[in-house]
Amino acid sequence: MTDVLKHPGVKDIPQTLPRVKGHYGEFLDACRGEGQTFSNFDLGGKLTEIGLSAIVAIRAGKSLDWNGEKMEAANAPEADRFVHTEYRKKWLI
Repeated sequence: MTDVLKHPGVKDIPQTLPRVKGHYGEFLDACRGEGQTFSNFDLGGKLTEIGLSAIVAIRAGKSLDWNGEKMEAANAPEADRFVHTEYRKKWLI
């Protein structure tokens, strides 16, 4: 227990979020069908997209008007190269 949790004022704060076993325990329970993870794929996917679109904005050097459905920035077509990579054609034998 940390010193912050020992402070008498902390005892008056109501518990509003469920306590979890930790990331891995929570994930394994969800795999077994015993509930959901706190940050499931619906939420986690959106949070990841927000973080990655921020990286694209930094690399493009400007703020983006991001369209998640199309996976593109409406105001920065030059940023598309950071999102969609065109790979060379496979070698044919």
